[in-house]
Amino acid sequence: MKNLYIFAGVNGAGKSTFYIRQLENLNFYGARINSDEIVREFGDWRNRDDQTRAGKLALKLRKYYLERGVDFNIETTLSGKGIVKFIKEAKEKGYHITLYYVKLDSVELSKQRVAIRVSRNGHSIDEAILERRFSKSFENLEKIMPICDKIFIYDNSEFIENEQEQKFSNLKLVAEKFNNSFITT
Repeated sequence: MKNLYIFAGVNGAGKSTFYIRQLENLNFYGARINSDEIVREFGDWRNRDDQTRAGKLALKLRKYYLERGVDFNIETTLSGKGIVKFIKEAKEKGYHITLYYVKLDSVELSKQRVAIRVSRNGHSIDEAILERRFSKSFENLEKIMPICDKIFIYDNSEFIENEQEQKFSNLKLVAEKFNNSFITT
């Protein structure tokens, strides 16, 4: 069975950290496609050309893996123009799709989390983009939920200030989907 794992959520929700925690639990998610990680390999996130180049490479990798039936995972805000189409295409090609969605309660919280990331030398995102992506992410989440075979939705709105304790201890599983049935907690 071909597998696509989607690590999704709004900016600042903790998608990358969640993915790393899953790997620490010895879970395997195939080849990884994350444009933030790609840009770090060859450029600077502050450089618009490097961001564009990384985004284009991520799109090429998605297409390449889909065509070859490779297991892979992507990290996404679910706010891009082609993301829903891409997920539908993966389903049509016979992929089993598992979605891990990390949510936040508000766009203000998203802005705060990104500001914290920037204060730790992480990459910044314009507030207008954060606002647009926040609502679009939830819109597209609703569109792809029927397509996904398994869904895990986590709420990461609570935050621990102490960096040493940020092990997602406040992360709450709020909904799961198996066999087209939702379980909410």
